[in-house]
Amino acid sequence: MPFPLKIRVQIAPGADLTADPAMWVWEDITDYVRPRISITNRGRSSESGTAQPSRSELTLKDPTGEWLPYNRASTRWPGWRKGCPLRVQVLGSAGWVTRHTGYVDDRKPRLASSDAVDTYEVDVTASGILRRLNQGVSIRSPLYRFLTGQGPDGYLPLEDGPGADRPAPHAPTQGPATGADVEFGASAAALPGASAVARLTTSAGWIRMTVPLVDRPSIGSPVSTALFYVTSPSLSAEADLATVVFDGAALSRLVVRASSSGLRVTAYNPAGTQVDTVFRSWPADATPTTGWVGVSLAVWQPAASAVVTVRIHGAGSRTLTAASSAGFSGAGGLGRITDVTLWAAGVDGTTVAHLWARNAFAQPPDSSWAAAGYSGEDAGARFERLCGEASVPCVPVGTAGTLMGPQAAGDLMALLREVETTDGGLLYEALDGRLAYLPRVARYNRPVAWALQYEQLSSPFSPVDDDQATRNDMTVTRSGGSSARYADEEHAARHGRYEGSATVSLDGDARLLDHAAWRVHLGTVDTLRHPLASLNLRNPKVEPQADAWLGCDVGSRLTIAGAPPQVAAGLIDQQIEGYAETIDKFSWTVALNMAPNAPWQVAEVGGDARVAASGSTLAAELPEAGMSLMLASTSESGPWTQNADHMPLDIRVGGEQVTASAIGPAAQDTFGRTVSSGLGALDTGQVWALLGTAGAFNVDGARATITHTAVSSGRIATIDTGVTDHRVRASWSVPQLATGTALTAYVVARFVDDTTYYSARIGWIVGNQMTCSIRRRAAGVESTVASVVVPYTAQVDVMYSIMLDVAGSTVRARLWPAGGAEPAGWDVTYVDPTPLTGTRVGLRTTLDAGNTNTLPFVYATDDFAVITPQRVTLSARGVNGVEASWPAGTDVDVWQPAIVAL
Repeated sequence: MPFPLKIRVQIAPGADLTADPAMWVWEDITDYVRPRISITNRGRSSESGTAQPSRSELTLKDPTGEWLPYNRASTRWPGWRKGCPLRVQVLGSAGWVTRHTGYVDDRKPRLASSDAVDTYEVDVTASGILRRLNQGVSIRSPLYRFLTGQGPDGYLPLEDGPGADRPAPHAPTQGPATGADVEFGASAAALPGASAVARLTTSAGWIRMTVPLVDRPSIGSPVSTALFYVTSPSLSAEADLATVVFDGAALSRLVVRASSSGLRVTAYNPAGTQVDTVFRSWPADATPTTGWVGVSLAVWQPAASAVVTVRIHGAGSRTLTAASSAGFSGAGGLGRITDVTLWAAGVDGTTVAHLWARNAFAQPPDSSWAAAGYSGEDAGARFERLCGEASVPCVPVGTAGTLMGPQAAGDLMALLREVETTDGGLLYEALDGRLAYLPRVARYNRPVAWALQYEQLSSPFSPVDDDQATRNDMTVTRSGGSSARYADEEHAARHGRYEGSATVSLDGDARLLDHAAWRVHLGTVDTLRHPLASLNLRNPKVEPQADAWLGCDVGSRLTIAGAPPQVAAGLIDQQIEGYAETIDKFSWTVALNMAPNAPWQVAEVGGDARVAASGSTLAAELPEAGMSLMLASTSESGPWTQNADHMPLDIRVGGEQVTASAIGPAAQDTFGRTVSSGLGALDTGQVWALLGTAGAFNVDGARATITHTAVSSGRIATIDTGVTDHRVRASWSVPQLATGTALTAYVVARFVDDTTYYSARIGWIVGNQMTCSIRRRAAGVESTVASVVVPYTAQVDVMYSIMLDVAGSTVRARLWPAGGAEPAGWDVTYVDPTPLTGTRVGLRTTLDAGNTNTLPFVYATDDFAVITPQRVTLSARGVNGVEASWPAGTDVDVWQPAIVAL
């Protein structure tokens, strides 16, 4: 990049700081800028720290005083103010590249020299967005943020403090609310989406909210909705829980009554006559006496009749249970909600929260996730949502892969730091002025962005072998939950014990051990650290690398080759944690803060290392003394390695460490034996059970044969695996092409008996076509549920492989020439609304009525295998001191998956 360097400084006076910076209008002020510009604090100073506000510092020449703060006579007024965006750019070979965007936070005018009288200069600092955010941005509770965003006509959050004597309204134009026997500021611990709730201290307690009439453009049928949350220490006989008042000619009020069995909503007209009613029993996960319940009432008139709908959900559940009334005449109009009163349902201590009402033209979106505090929300989505709620421009993150726990109310930066701590990524400021988050998964296996030579570095550059980031014993605690400890005892024995702790907000306790292990992995990287590196881009050896530097940012990976052995044993491989740079026309220096890339180089499924993919479970119970287990893996991840070179393999079953000496198919038969009048035992030891004349089954040392001496006949051979989900394969051939009707051979699964099973069928069709079909047989009735003609021409004595995959309610099959490449996709798929439940798999042939092939007819089969589940032979149990019986469905993984990746 040629020098003198082309630098551009711009401001965006009058910019909307809540908008995307791409929408700002920039004005070039380069002519006023003194040459030297300093940019500091981008990113963080070390791998264990957090990013601080970045800043750019420069000096403006101001001979006329136009840049002086608060100079109302200046043409720069009022756009030139605190908070005005300022960015610094450098011209690279591909165009202008932003080096920093900040917001002016410090302007210091001074005389240009000691001799000057009225010639000024202004020292300007523009800091990144973190400076303002670190000074405090309050975020209300998730339910409050969600419900205020739905345009309420009336809203009482009921999150008032303990000293309140009435609830505060939070909807525009809403009048004051009233109540009696109410204790405000009660704990909302069981309602994650709220920060406080209101307790009705006596059975006569109440809270009343008026709802102003708000005009809205008509866009369909009006819908009036009232919503609230409630819990109660007890419910018995029906008692009033809420009254919703309307001003319509057809509807005057809804009376909501609660009992131990459910919720009844009754509609009355202005004459006091009941016109409709609906009852909804409490779902198992939504009972007020065991926890918080969200209740939503809606009235609308989609046609001639008006309808009342009640929706219920338990706090923490995103499942809505609804019921609607039979309907009533809406003649004269339903009117609008004018007020809502919450009652104690006849019980001292009934507690309520977030009373909300709206008269509009659609029901509001479901609030159940907000009530749960967005528990289970991806860390990237939480970062984006929090920024959006606070009107903070941010860079989209995408999926981070960490599921967060409930979000509390609090300071925005504390909540964003909680995301960073839990996920293990890096919060920083983007070059364009937005807030950015680099999730942990985005740091894995990053490509090299900048390849340097050791001779290009400036002094000083020295390796460090210190214990600054060492942690070999970590305890991770979930906010409001459990904790898990992971220790690398071998490392502790060599180097001493370095304990650490972290508090995270996960959606459950299941992965606490993984998070602790990952932190130990980061803290026990056995390599030299190179925390600092400096470069002078004016150096002729480095200048050709300037464009590569412009492509780097926080989190980028760089390598340094050619270092002497006393500095590094081989290639120095680092990630940029942060940096500072100083720029003027004739110099450009960069100071990098770095951390080892080694812990972020993780194994990948399909890569050089074979890693147990997520989702693997026990397919059957593993008894306490059992020395083999059945391993089920997901269809997406495929089976575990069966390579003997990868054994022994330490495996985690639940909380127990076991050692596998071999992994293979649950069943396999290559028919390399000779058997007359039967099939004998499989290679894996199971014995074939036969349906049909034994003499029809034979094994000749290379294949099995199944003989039919008449049409309208069938043969079946099965084994029992003890589990219901399988992927099973066999190869088949026929000695003649089909005449009369098709020839058919199968693999079967979920076999109960001759009346109940699934099968995947090869059809050799008259005319030499072939089909792949799924058949379902239940109670003796068999039908084809999916079938397709496959692009193969039927041939005599040529083997074709058929695979049947049954997982839950999904049944899939594919067909291909044996010995050829197995297809990745499936030829046919069927989802069974009433899945079968057998545990046997096997082989089947039929010779249907109407077939005219020469008898006896002999099918040949080979290469039978139950691909999944796999059978794992164990050489050791309870390696970690824990040995137990583990039920089917228990998670199975390699013993230390977090050392591979979190």
